[in-house]
Amino acid sequence: MELYFLARFHVRAGTDSDAEAALVDVGPSTRGEAGCLEWHGFRSLADPRLFVVTSVWRDQSDFDAHADLPHTRRFIKAMTAIVDSEPEFVRGQAII
Repeated sequence: MELYFLARFHVRAGTDSDAEAALVDVGPSTRGEAGCLEWHGFRSLADPRLFVVTSVWRDQSDFDAHADLPHTRRFIKAMTAIVDSEPEFVRGQAII
């Protein structure tokens, strides 16, 4: 069963270019993973310090493997260093 994942990061003032760079860095590697069906990184239009990642994975085991890869760990480290509140991570299954 496919796994849907959402991560929400609100960054400190002046660090939005660092967040953008982290997304640009991690995106191609993540999209190239065999179990990754979709991956998107967004910046909010209403709040330019809010960044959201959405992804779809073939299954939980593919997502678990992704979470332990160097590019993923590098991304999480970079983002958690610049957030101004606790990041939000949501795993889910599609309803419709």
